Amino acid sequence: GGGLLFLTNLLAIAVAAMLVFLALHLDTATVRAQVRDWMEQDPESCRVQQFLGRYGILQRLKPIGSLWGRGLAVAMVMGALLVPLSRSFARLNAEITTRRRQNEVLRATREVFQETLSQFPDGQVRGTIDRLTVQEREGQSVVRLVASTAQGYTPAERLTLLESIAARLQKPPSLLDVELIALPTVVDNDRRPTLGAPLLPEVPPNLAELRRKFIGEATAALQRIALPPIARVLDYRFVLDGAGQMSLEVLYLGPRPLSEDAVALLSREAEGRLQAEGLTVRFVHLDDRPVALTFAPGQIEPAGDLAALGAIAAQHSRLRVEVTLGLTAADRNRLLLAPLPDGPTDAEGQGAVLRQRRYEAVVARLGIPPDRVVLAIGEATSQARVGVRR
Repeated sequence: GGGLLFLTNLLAIAVAAMLVFLALHLDTATVRAQVRDWMEQDPESCRVQQFLGRYGILQRLKPIGSLWGRGLAVAMVMGALLVPLSRSFARLNAEITTRRRQNEVLRATREVFQETLSQFPDGQVRGTIDRLTVQEREGQSVVRLVASTAQGYTPAERLTLLESIAARLQKPPSLLDVELIALPTVVDNDRRPTLGAPLLPEVPPNLAELRRKFIGEATAALQRIALPPIARVLDYRFVLDGAGQMSLEVLYLGPRPLSEDAVALLSREAEGRLQAEGLTVRFVHLDDRPVALTFAPGQIEPAGDLAALGAIAAQHSRLRVEVTLGLTAADRNRLLLAPLPDGPTDAEGQGAVLRQRRYEAVVARLGIPPDRVVLAIGEATSQARVGVRR
């Protein structure tokens, strides 16, 4: 930094000196003659010339006397200085952008907290912000919010806070993370016992309430687990065996199974987020690669077995089958030679009828309701694949 500042000031002084000499018209014949006399008579100048004359390589150096030559030398030095200066400006610009983005996140967090979590439904104060910070970590804006509250916050409320902040900033929730820490410093007046009043027995929650609470908190925690880009989470399954051991199954779609290292990392993350030490986590892969559909020219029934694809879609209600049907040149020639008897006479109408009948045949082969099979028009290829229902 100090060296860069020195060189920048030196260049500025040299440019300013050139401008002064040009403005005062000092580069005249008389001045040049006096300079030559000074160079020949001044002892210090003579010693420097003798030193330069001892080395042949230094004799090859020519003085830059023209204005254009001096300007070129200054431009070269200035260009060399622009490299570190541009890096410094880029770093400064990045810091300013990060600070501005953090300020936007802080402002949005304060507003969302005041609107959603600062009060009870009856208007009583529930919590206030004690400390609010934001940091950039691995491409995410991590918000740390410490609040004094009369009632703790559930994982579902933390997830709602995260989604509301992301919606306020118009960003995907994957770019944000919220650490909501509640400090129970206020006593809830509704739960404070009154002098002389009998204590009401606490009614333990029933199985349905416990199940609803567990599913809500577990789903909120599992939604924060990010799978690799090639995989999409379809559903979660909690399995309880006869010995009371619980395991988790994560069903995901993808062109290929996850690697063993990825499964190990994701399993540890799920175990930590659910705070269930020793939890067995299994990742079940469902292949979503397209299956080619082959039709004989002009024929309706597809070749091959679609039972496996239909079985996968039937087992999971969130899945649908996306069918793309196209007509090959052989199909069009077949329709010209042997048109469908009960269809339109033009080629386009014949092709539409053939696609519709092939679609009905594929639905029958899959064995699932037609509303779960989506038809798309292709060019010359036909295929089917599973996808998540919207």
